[in-house]
Amino acid sequence: VGMTDIADGRARRSSVPGMSPCQASGRTSLASRSRLSLDVPEAAARSRLERACGVARECLAATSRRARRDLEDCKLRASVARLEREHVQAELAAKERDKAALTARAASLGAAIRAAHARAQESEFRRAARDQELEELRAELRAHRVAAAKT
Repeated sequence: VGMTDIADGRARRSSVPGMSPCQASGRTSLASRSRLSLDVPEAAARSRLERACGVARECLAATSRRARRDLEDCKLRASVARLEREHVQAELAAKERDKAALTARAASLGAAIRAAHARAQESEFRRAARDQELEELRAELRAHRVAAAKT
């Protein structure tokens, strides 16, 4: 089988009609070189893409960590606020109990003061009546002394 035997339109040994295997090999290496030259920008683009994906993954991880931290901070603030609210409500309940006790004590002292005032007024009326009676007795005593002195 020589180079001149033709099967389906081209020489069996040569990939390009009318070229020697050496010439065809040079042409093939040129094609593979151009394929490699196309692969270089593709590799660079792939490298940039992988680097961008890595940066995006790092940003996503940082954002996720920040979100988890913010969520934990929010839960902590909510817990502190709940405890503070419970503390304030307990203090408020204690103050309301104290206020009710003081109001009851004030009412009882007010009633005691009114009773003492009523007793004092009653005593004042009795004293005024006694003073009046005493003054009348003194006047009567003077009148008797004057009458006894005349006799």
